[in-house]
Formats: sequence, C-alpha cells, structure tokens
Amino acid sequence: MEANATGHGWMAPSAFDRLLQFVETGYKKPPEWDSWIKQNMEAYACVYNLCTKLEGTKSGGINSAEEIYNRTKLMIEKYLSTSVTKEVANKKGEELLSEVYKHWDHHQLVVRWGRFMFRYLDDYYTKHANIDALRAVERQLFVRAAAPRIMMLKCFNTAVYDRIKEDLCQVLLSQTQKEREGLEINRTIMKEAVGLFVEMGMDSTVIYEKDFEAHYLARTAEFYKLAAATWLNESGGNFTYLTRVEKSLNDEQMRAMHYLHGSSLAKVVTCVETELLTNYQLQVLEDPDAGTEALLVHWKTADLARMYALFKRIPKGLDPMANILRDFIKREGQLVNAKFCSGDVDGTQYVEQCLDLHDKYSELFDHQFEGSPTFQKARKEAYEVFVNEILQPVKPENAGRVTSSELLSTYCDHLMKNEKITPDDLEEKLDKIVTLFTYISDKDLFQEFYRKQMSKRLLVSKTDNDNERQLISKLKLRMGAPYTSK
Repeated sequence: MEANATGHGWMAPSAFDRLLQFVETGYKKPPEWDSWIKQNMEAYACVYNLCTKLEGTKSGGINSAEEIYNRTKLMIEKYLSTSVTKEVANKKGEELLSEVYKHWDHHQLVVRWGRFMFRYLDDYYTKHANIDALRAVERQLFVRAAAPRIMMLKCFNTAVYDRIKEDLCQVLLSQTQKEREGLEINRTIMKEAVGLFVEMGMDSTVIYEKDFEAHYLARTAEFYKLAAATWLNESGGNFTYLTRVEKSLNDEQMRAMHYLHGSSLAKVVTCVETELLTNYQLQVLEDPDAGTEALLVHWKTADLARMYALFKRIPKGLDPMANILRDFIKREGQLVNAKFCSGDVDGTQYVEQCLDLHDKYSELFDHQFEGSPTFQKARKEAYEVFVNEILQPVKPENAGRVTSSELLSTYCDHLMKNEKITPDDLEEKLDKIVTLFTYISDKDLFQEFYRKQMSKRLLVSKTDNDNERQLISKLKLRMGAPYTSK
C-alpha cells in the first residue's frame, strides 16, 4: 500500500503541513499562495483517486480508502501532539484561556481546509465503512457545532481535553467572578472556551453539564448566597435589596446569553432567584421598613411594581405579598367604617370613600401588578370583610345598626335624584356602584331597600326612568335576570 500511495502522489501531508504553517503564522498569505491552492486541489484529486482504487479487496488485500483514513487520523494526532498539546499543557490561569482561544481559532481554518482535502474520503469511505466520520476527527480539536466531526473530537478529547478540562473550568469560573465584581473581561474568549466543553459532548450537552455547568451553577449559588446576606445586613440594605436583585438577575441573564450554552440560561436564572428571592421571601416582604406594607403606607408604586415583578418569578412568590395587601386594604376599609360610626362622615361620604379606595387599588393593580388575579382575589377578600360589617353609629345615641346594603341603596337614591349629574358621570358612578355591590353578601337586603326607594322616586320625584333602567340593566348583567325581576 505504501508504494501504491506514493505512486498515486500522496500529497496530503505536504498540503496539510503548509496549512498548519499558514495558521501558525497568523494567517499571513504566503508568497506561493497560488501554488498552495493548486497543491490542495491536487491533494483532493489524490484522495479521490486512491479512494476509488480498491486494491486486492477480493483477495484480502488492503483497501486504499482505509489506508488514507488511517493516515489522516495519524496526521491529526500528530498535529494535536506537536501543535496543541505542548502549547497548552503547562499553561495556567488566563494564559491557558488565551492559548485555548488561539488554537481553537486556528483550528477553524484547519477544519475547513482539511475538510476540503479529504471530502471524498468522508462522503464515501466513512459512510460505507460504518466508522467515525472524518468530519468528526477535525472537530476533535476545536470545532463549531455547525460542522459535526466525531472522530476528531475523540482524538482531541484523549490528547488535550482530559488534561486541561479542570484547569480551564477553574479559569472560566475565576473570570466570571471578576466580572461579577465589576471588572471587565473578554467575553469573546469566554464564549469560545465554554464552547469547547459543548463540543466535547459530540452533539450532546452531557459533558458540558458535568465538566462545566455543574461547577458554574454551584459557584453562582455560593456567590449570591454570600451577596444576599451581605446586602441585607448592610445599613439601609433592606431599602436597596430588590434593586440589587433586579440588577443581578439582568446581569446573569445577559452573561448566560453571551457565553454559556443556551440550555444554561433557565438554570442560572433559577439559581439566582432561589438564592436572592426564594430563600429570603418572607424576610423581604415582611420587612417593617421596606416590605410590602411599608411600601403601601408610603405609596411607593415603583418599588411595589419591582417587588411584584421579582416575586412573580418564583413559585407561589406572590401569595405572601397578596396576603399582606389583603390585610392592609381590609384595615383601610375598617378605618372608613370607624369614621362613619364616629360621625366623621355621613352615609354618602362613606360610600364615596369605599369607591375611592377601590379606584386607588384598581390603578395599582392595572398598572403595577398587571391585573394579577392573585391580587384581585386579595382585594375581593378584603372588601368582603369590611363592607359586610354591621355599622353602629355613636351619634345620634338612639341610632340603630346600619348595613352597607342600606347605605349603598341610599347613595343610589341620592344619585338618581341629582338632576345636575351628566350622563357620562352617571355612567361611571353606576359602574362603580355595581362593583361595590358585588362585595355585599346580603344582596337581597340591598334589593329590598332599593325597591322601596325607587317606588318613592317614581311617585313623588321627577327622576329619569332611563337612569333607573340603566342601573337595573347593569345589575341584571352582573347578577342575572332572576335577581332583577323579583
């Protein structure tokens, strides 16, 4: 076979050596560029001729294609041992990272040109012989996923990767730590080096996950566990904690998108959420100075929006916040009840304040809480408590107990008698009345008061029947026809 290979002009080693010289000199175009291109063409023709010449196969002789395949593999292994392994073997820290990046970049051209020279061998021999594709051999060194090369991956794994993987992982983690501390790093080099772990998996992320991602996630958890404790223990740290959490999540997301494998993004984000939000959920939300209630008291809507946006990311993250909100609204409503009972407000003012309170939180829910059903439910539960409390006015002394059903019906009575109200204002008021009405538990009592007052209006006052029908229509839409037909 040796003679036959020589006789057919086995030019691949020479062409391959000149290719390596080209990349190792920084891609400088050699003076004999045209002759080199011609040599590559001749190398391709040589491989083609040898692959199509099957010598002695019927009598147990050597297959020329098989011989070329083996020689190509030896060339690859020699290239690894002389040009790659020795260069990275004794490097540490950032120097190792730079060398890995450099050789990977060099290898991209080796892969492309080598693929051209041995294309027929790959397309013909490896498919029929059921062995690792030559494309895989090339990828054994440093290769992108767009051009799978299994055999070369295996060569590189044995010759180089197993020797540097632990050191390379630690360098990458160290660089990430620097970036988290505010220092600038080269993200391009990071991406290429992380890509090496991906490529070693040969179209699988198992190697990447085991040799790099697991360590990255552990280091991430460790960093933010310490950061959370530090931030919260700082003077005034509770006021800035969520701002820092928001920034950290954005930074980690961008970091993962820049130089990690796509499958890592969700894992990294979940890791940070766990350390910064899940583990400190109640401590942050119940903080007396910067928690949910404190933000409601001072009406810090921007901070409430940030708190909502962050805690909705974690499972059941909004439940404690909604419970605090429910209890806060309930107490605000009970203060309105107390004002009525003490005589500070009359029945009309009482209903107006209940409606204003509802409007106040409707705006918060719609703009800051994205109409979250969790918070809508919390407000409903709060209103159903204070709106249905029995009210006992202190003045006059002989006054009996009053219910919200009676006060709301009387409010409607005054509204219908108001000839100065515009149609648009009336429409808006009626919508709010119906909303407040839905929280009343004894709706039949409201109906009884309303029916008696409406009868008097129709008999003794000049009311607009269209207004009456308008409210009844809204109640019918909310409660159904049987309710309004009683």
